[in-house]
Amino acid sequence: MQTKHRLSGALRWVLSALIVAAALASASGWGRAAEVEPVAPVLYAAWQPTGVTQVLLFRSSDQGASWEPLTLPNQATPVAWAGDEANRVAVSLSDRQVFSSEDRGKSWKLVVGDLPVLSLVWDGQGGLYLGTAGHGIYRQAAGGAVGPISAGQPALNSKPVSHLALVGGRLVAATPAALFYTDDGGRSWAQTQPVPGGISTLAAPDARTLLVGTAANGLFRSIDAGQTWQPASAGLGQEAAGLSLSITALQADPQESGVLYAAVSSLVGGTELHSAAMGTFITLDGGLSWQPMAGLAFPQAKPASALLPVSGRPLNVWSVAADGLQSYAPDVAGALVTLQHSAGDIQARATAARLLGLARTQEASGLLVAVMADPSPAVSQAAGEALGRIADPATATGLLLALQSPVPQVQRSAATALGMMRSEAAVDPLSAILLLGDPAMAGVAAQALGRIGSTGATQALLTALADAQMTTRRHAALGAIEALGEPAVSPLEEMLASANAPARSNAAEALGWIASPSSTAALVQAMGDSEPAVRAQAAWALGELAAPQARAALERAQARDRSLAVRQAAGQALTQFAEQPAVGTSLVASWALPLGRWETLFWLIPALLMLAAAWLLLSDRLRVLAPVAK
Repeated sequence: MQTKHRLSGALRWVLSALIVAAALASASGWGRAAEVEPVAPVLYAAWQPTGVTQVLLFRSSDQGASWEPLTLPNQATPVAWAGDEANRVAVSLSDRQVFSSEDRGKSWKLVVGDLPVLSLVWDGQGGLYLGTAGHGIYRQAAGGAVGPISAGQPALNSKPVSHLALVGGRLVAATPAALFYTDDGGRSWAQTQPVPGGISTLAAPDARTLLVGTAANGLFRSIDAGQTWQPASAGLGQEAAGLSLSITALQADPQESGVLYAAVSSLVGGTELHSAAMGTFITLDGGLSWQPMAGLAFPQAKPASALLPVSGRPLNVWSVAADGLQSYAPDVAGALVTLQHSAGDIQARATAARLLGLARTQEASGLLVAVMADPSPAVSQAAGEALGRIADPATATGLLLALQSPVPQVQRSAATALGMMRSEAAVDPLSAILLLGDPAMAGVAAQALGRIGSTGATQALLTALADAQMTTRRHAALGAIEALGEPAVSPLEEMLASANAPARSNAAEALGWIASPSSTAALVQAMGDSEPAVRAQAAWALGELAAPQARAALERAQARDRSLAVRQAAGQALTQFAEQPAVGTSLVASWALPLGRWETLFWLIPALLMLAAAWLLLSDRLRVLAPVAK
C-alpha cells in the first residue's frame, strides 16, 4: 500500500508540474498574441567626435537626447547603415564587408564580404537590399543568402547606387544621373528620365512622388514616377544671381504627408566654387515651396550628411554634420508674425497656419480661432485643420459658437476642427447640420461625425444613410461610414435587420465599401432577405469581401434566386473571387480580432489550470495527513 501511495503521490506531483507548465505556456503564448507593444524608434547617425581619429556610428534610443557609439566589427569605418522597427540594423564598412544585428548593434553577424556597398534599406520583413559601387543591387532574404537582383541591367549595374528607398512595395535606386525602380523584387526594372545636374540625395514620399537633390542645381520633383522632372527649389534662395544650390541631405517626414526636410549649401564663385551651409529647410506641400527652419544658419550652420526626424516632437529634426549634431525646429515665431501681418499673401498665411498646427503650437490656438474668419477660404480651412491637430480643450466653446456662424467657410472650418478633436459636444449640432441643414454643408458635417465616431455620431450617419434616394446627405454619410471602417460594422449589421427595406439595402452597400471580413455572416444572412434589392446589394458586398465562406451562398443565389437582378449580382460577385489576389497575413494578425474579443476567456484558462494543479497537490497532502483506515 505504501508503495502504491508513493507512486500515486509521485504521479500527482508530475501531473501538477505538467499543468503548471501548460498554464505558464498558455499565458505566455496569449501574451505574445494579445500584446503588440510599440517598439521605441531608434536613431542611427555617424560622425567624427572631436579628438577621435575616425568616424563612429552612434545609436540613440531616446530620440537624440543621448547617444552611444557602437562597436563595429574590425573597428572599420561605417560607409552606410540602416535600421528598421524590429531592432535590426545593418552597416557596410570601409573594408567592403556588411554586417547586420538583431539587437540594435550589440552583436553582429556577417552578411557579405568583399562587396563595396554604398546604400542599404530593410524591406520590413527581415530582408535587406544592398546598393553597390558598380556591382548592381543585391538582396538578402530574411536570414538567408545574398544574391543579385539587377541582372540584365547594365545601365544600373555599371553605376554606383548611392541611395535606396522602399515605399509601397517599390524599390527605388539612385544612380548619379537617373533613378531605377522595381515593383517585383528585381525581376523587372524601369528607368526614370535623367535628372539635370545629377543626383546627390533621394526622398520617395510615395511610389509616384519622387524628390531628388543635386550637387549644384537644387531640387527636382516628379509626380509621375520620374517620367518628368520639375524644379522644386522655391524658397531655398536659388533665385539670387550667381547662386547654385547643393542639396546634401533630403528626408521625408515619417508621420506627416507632404512634409520633407532638406539640408542646403550654397555654391558661389567663378572658376573656383566655395560651399557654405545655409541650414535646414522644410516644405509642407510636397516640395512646391520651402522655408527655413529655426536653427543654425549661415555662417554658423555646417554641411549635413543626413537628417533625422524626431519622434514625439513634430517637425523637429537632427542635422548630422561631420563632427556632430545640430538641432532644427519649426519657425513658430515667424509663422505667428506671418499670420498676423501678411494680409495680402494668402499662401503665406495658409502655410503659417498649417505649420502651427503640424507643430502642435498650443499658444497659437486663440489666434487660429480668430483666423477662421479670414476672408480667404484657404486660410480659414488651414486654421480649422490646425486647431483640430492642436486639440486644445480651451478652444471647444469658441468652435461650437463658430459652428453656428452664418458664414459657410467659418462653419466648415469649425466642423473640421471639432471632428479632428473628436468633440462629443459637437455631435448634436453636427447632426443637425447633416440632417436638417444646408446640403452644401453635409459633406463636412458627415466627415466630422465620422471622425468623432461615437454612438451618437454613428447614429446620425446611419439616419442619413437610410434615405431611399441618393441624397446629398446619404452620399456624405456613406463616405464617412466607409472612412470610419470597422467600428461601423456592428451598427450596420443591426441596420440589416431594420423594417425599412432601403435602409437594409444601403447598410449592405456600406458594408461592401468597408469590406470587413467580420461582416461576412451578416451579409450571407441578408442573402435571404425578402426584398430583391437587399439581396442584390448583399451579393455585391460579398463580392467586395471575396470571403471563401460566402461562395456557397452566392452560388446558390446565382442558380436559384427568383430575381434576375440578384442572380446577375451573385454571378458578378463570384468573378471577384478569381480576380482578387490572396493577401498573406501573419498568424498573429489573422487571429488578432477574435483573440481580442475572447481576451478574458484566454486569461481564465491558465488561471483554471493553476487551480487544478493546486487542488491535486493539496488533495495529495491531505491524503498523507489523514489516518489510514485499516
